[in-house]
Amino acid sequence: MSQRLWTVLADNVPVAVVAASRKGDAWKIVAALADHDDLPPRRVDTVLRLCLPEQATLLHRRADALGIAGRFLACLRNGLFLTYIGGLTLGNAVATPMERAA
Repeated sequence: MSQRLWTVLADNVPVAVVAASRKGDAWKIVAALADHDDLPPRRVDTVLRLCLPEQATLLHRRADALGIAGRFLACLRNGLFLTYIGGLTLGNAVATPMERAA
């Protein structure tokens, strides 16, 4: 299954985009972002929606220009791309716990 981009909305405001092939994996990334204070507190109503095609194209181009196309977990509202979050990294296009730091 190919990686999809999901917009994270907190109280109907876009706060991040996460990359995952399934919605369940996207929620794991959202949880990791929240645990690291990269998203508003969990008491805020959080929703995941597939990115609009225009936004997805723009993010793919930006990631490609940075040399991380297909290798990022999230892009925050401030434009910061994250390739790992705490114990999560991208493995086989699914967020998986890191086993060891290389």
